[in-house]
Amino acid sequence: MSLSDCNVLIVDDIEENVRILSEILETQGIQTRATTSPKMALQSAKASPPDLVLLDVRMPEMDGFTVCQELKSFPATASVPVIFISGSVDSVDRDRGAEVGGVDYINKPFRLKDVIDRVTAHLV
Repeated sequence: MSLSDCNVLIVDDIEENVRILSEILETQGIQTRATTSPKMALQSAKASPPDLVLLDVRMPEMDGFTVCQELKSFPATASVPVIFISGSVDSVDRDRGAEVGGVDYINKPFRLKDVIDRVTAHLV
């Protein structure tokens, strides 16, 4: 699968983070779709499973861990890789992310190379 065939769902309650991540991935030819609502993300993923999900840990409506658990419990999205994104450097969040099925973790503020390297590693 080439990167231009990939679709990444970005979920972050901060619109600026969504915009930055979308721009980073789109410069690599990766298709993105994004939402600031965890509930909308679940609906979108279940309706049309993405190839990968970039998922914020801390959101007011529903945390990323709960969203990931929902994705992993639905057959069509159970195998979709989830990369958590967070401003927290707390290892507890990293461990919890792995426990609920996350494959990787990216710290905020985003570093271009980290985002590209981690996303492409799980897409190809």
